[in-house]
Amino acid sequence: MFSIPSTRGNHTGGFTSLRETSTRKKIDQWLSNIGWNIDEESPDCNVTTERPLTKKQKAKLKGKEPDYVLYKTSTNEIIATIEAKAKGENLENALQDAIEKYAEPLNIPIVFATDGTFLKSWHMEDKAELTINDEPLKELVSERVILKFIEHGPNIEALSEQVKHSREELIKTFEWANNLLRKEGLRGLDRFVEFANILFLKLISEIEEDKEKTGEKRILVDRYCWDAFSKLSADMMMEYLNGTVLPYLVEQYNDTGDVFQENMQIKNSKNLKEIVDRLSEITLINTESEIKGDAFEYFLKQLSTGNDLGEYFTPRHIVKLITRLIDPQYGEKIYDPCCGTGGFLIEAFRHIKRLCKLTPETLEKLKHDTVYGIELTNTARIAKMNMILAGDGHTNIHQRDSLANPVKEEYDVVLTNFPFSQRSDYGNYYGFNTDDGNVIFPKHIIDSLIEGGRAGVVSFQGVLYDKQKVYADFRKWLIENCNVEAVIKLHNYVFRPYSGANTSIIIFTKGEPTKEIWFFNVENDGFKKTGSIKGRPPIEVNDIDLLEEIWSTKEITSNSWVVDANTIRENDYILDAEMYKPYKQPSFSKFNPMSLTDVCHVITDSVDLYKGNRRYLKTGNIIESEIIGFDEVTYHNKPNRANIEVEEEDVIFAKMRYTNKSLLITKELSDIIASTGFVVLRAKNPQELLPKFLYYMVSSDTFLERKNQIAHGATQQAINITDDLPELQIPLPPMDLQEMIVRELDTIHKKIIKIKELLKLYDESVMDDALFEFKNIESKSLEELIVEGPQNGLYKHKSYYGTGTPIIRIDNIYDGQLFIEDIQRVNLISEELSRHSLEDGDIIINRVNSEEYVGKCCVYGNEFPECVYESNMMKFKIDNKKALPKYVVYYMTSNWGKRQIHKKIKRSVNQVSINQSDVKSLKIPLPSLSKQEEIIQIVDRQIDTNRNLQDIIKQLKKEINQKIKELYE
Repeated sequence: MFSIPSTRGNHTGGFTSLRETSTRKKIDQWLSNIGWNIDEESPDCNVTTERPLTKKQKAKLKGKEPDYVLYKTSTNEIIATIEAKAKGENLENALQDAIEKYAEPLNIPIVFATDGTFLKSWHMEDKAELTINDEPLKELVSERVILKFIEHGPNIEALSEQVKHSREELIKTFEWANNLLRKEGLRGLDRFVEFANILFLKLISEIEEDKEKTGEKRILVDRYCWDAFSKLSADMMMEYLNGTVLPYLVEQYNDTGDVFQENMQIKNSKNLKEIVDRLSEITLINTESEIKGDAFEYFLKQLSTGNDLGEYFTPRHIVKLITRLIDPQYGEKIYDPCCGTGGFLIEAFRHIKRLCKLTPETLEKLKHDTVYGIELTNTARIAKMNMILAGDGHTNIHQRDSLANPVKEEYDVVLTNFPFSQRSDYGNYYGFNTDDGNVIFPKHIIDSLIEGGRAGVVSFQGVLYDKQKVYADFRKWLIENCNVEAVIKLHNYVFRPYSGANTSIIIFTKGEPTKEIWFFNVENDGFKKTGSIKGRPPIEVNDIDLLEEIWSTKEITSNSWVVDANTIRENDYILDAEMYKPYKQPSFSKFNPMSLTDVCHVITDSVDLYKGNRRYLKTGNIIESEIIGFDEVTYHNKPNRANIEVEEEDVIFAKMRYTNKSLLITKELSDIIASTGFVVLRAKNPQELLPKFLYYMVSSDTFLERKNQIAHGATQQAINITDDLPELQIPLPPMDLQEMIVRELDTIHKKIIKIKELLKLYDESVMDDALFEFKNIESKSLEELIVEGPQNGLYKHKSYYGTGTPIIRIDNIYDGQLFIEDIQRVNLISEELSRHSLEDGDIIINRVNSEEYVGKCCVYGNEFPECVYESNMMKFKIDNKKALPKYVVYYMTSNWGKRQIHKKIKRSVNQVSINQSDVKSLKIPLPSLSKQEEIIQIVDRQIDTNRNLQDIIKQLKKEINQKIKELYE
């Protein structure tokens, strides 16, 4: 939904704005902490500022000065550049500047732009954002990681295959151990904590071993680590852990409350031995990872999707988002009154540690005077272990009821996701005559903050809009005593599968009343909207990227809008983002649809004289708004149809029904002569109608649907300029709104272009010929492999189509895959069904059509209980002890197979075909079955990627059309 822009004031009070130098200080520290040498007087320096290293490189920049240039150690090879910006500046623009000014002239492979908190990245060769494990990179990385991006592409895996496998085995081991510990009589959470104790010992031992290799200072000496007890007999192991290891850990870590028990709760030493033996077989830390101990996070995350641990686990991408928005600084005290497994405190600890100078003094302060947490349940022990593995900071985490212990003006920052719908006996401590924790917790949070303290809180949505007096009174108190900077609405899949609660993030500062609130709606958070216990797989669409990009400027977009405090007061202090969403106000009713002929000149004048180099554009030269070719025009080579000369910023679209071909004429295309198959539009007043806005309108599904309704004609149905064009209308918002809409649609369109570029790469490599290029491998004819068939398919007139049995047609086959999304159905008698039904493993191949389609094939995988295939196809079954059906299909889909098929096709006037004998004579090379399976897996991965990219494009196009549709409504 689009919203009308408003003029924003400067709300920085009596303070001046941060400058770029502040960002540079952060970057310097950031780089230093992750191993870059920023001392430009040192011979080992691999970072320069405001200059490249060599005169030759400097000359290529023509006087431009990059903020940071990163080099491969001991070389003059540039591997990355960093563009630094002050807070509030657009990082997308900064990234583009760095690409054009520095990366392209110097051929720099990796580009970063940052304001010291948020970061954008770019891989120049692949034209894509950098990701690790398919999640966007949000921080600067070491030289080693940048070199991996250069070598492997824009996405790298942070985990080796061995570690991935080990982490999957870890969850299986816990599930097995859980049953074992149940027999010991331990309750659910106690079983989890006991296993976590053992897991901690395994992880800390691996981390200590890694530290020894890199020369870092150890926390535990060998006698308290895994190898000291893991190979002992069951009884000796129990005795060693209870008598030596646990007493030491208790002495080291229990001075601030229980972390470790003095004795194992497991009483059967054989059970302990079995668990230790199982864990001994797996490796859990990745020496390549920048963050050690993240296997514990993985363990907690995986467990949270399937049981009650989800109550204590906030999704980590939400934790990281809130931490970046609040941006805690060194010297501030960070508090979480409901810390669960410690996610917010760990992220705050890492965030601050990354940006401060690491000395013995600062590390001591980080560990002992920075993060503070309270947790009601025994999960507090898990939080402490988690903090120790993350680098310590566990000393101020306590197990108790935070509401029973009010805190007054003690902390600079609160980051928390408090438990919803809890009951408490301590409401009177906070001025409430209620036991409803939904208001008691937020009041506890506000009380704990110093004047000017900041908070990022995940809140139950009901608190924000429910008209119960206790909720309304709390909202009023919040608005009048705190500056609520933002309310960020999350969709109700964010906390799935544990909870489907509607939630919002509230960002506020204690001390001054609210003047206005910026609302942001997160419709997509980068993960699929699913409640599956397997978790939520990542997707491309992610509104959090936009949120971070405009956080400092609080821009107004289709996802965000601003509401002044007086409006909120007039509405019972309700803070529900949906209530104030602009599209629900009558703001678009004034966008009276305007006829195209009222706002545009329709260009119809033909070109009589052909001078200079001209190009002729027909409707067939455009596919999805992209030009695929031209006919050159000279005096002697004139178009055989009437033609129209176009100018820069003209908009053209095809007249024909069911044809969506449109184009905005740019300066590079201004020498085009357009066919009269197009309507050519020129804005009458460019101050009232933006050409690009016009282009988006006539390209939309909404416009196309209306064009299709009025198109007519005996042979070729199309619109008539004189009679039909006045009936075609577009909305005409004010210019500032047109500009905003164009910016938003451009952003989405750029994503589509980038994905299409990736698709081209995958289309070219789906059936890689090299996969089927064998030496000394025997080939057999299909006739030697076929055990049933070939048999031609069913002929049924299309008048029978509608309901009934699914029927596979040529449109359902692409790249050796069967697509069932658009399957047709046909009414059949039982004899037709029995004769032409498909079975699992049948190969279907197209036998008659155009040359492009003959030979298209796939494997039927029992997708339907009953299914048949069209008469222009044939089916056969092969002996899967000799060849795998999918391998045969992929070979025939490759260029090797296509070349064989094309040699055998018969041509007639209207079509080409192959017969059953032709198919049986095709030669198939037969490597071992294991090699065939390996090839299948490689191709499957490529096809899955291709499909995923296609789905993302469809979703983005749908998003564009939905936004435009709303303007017509």
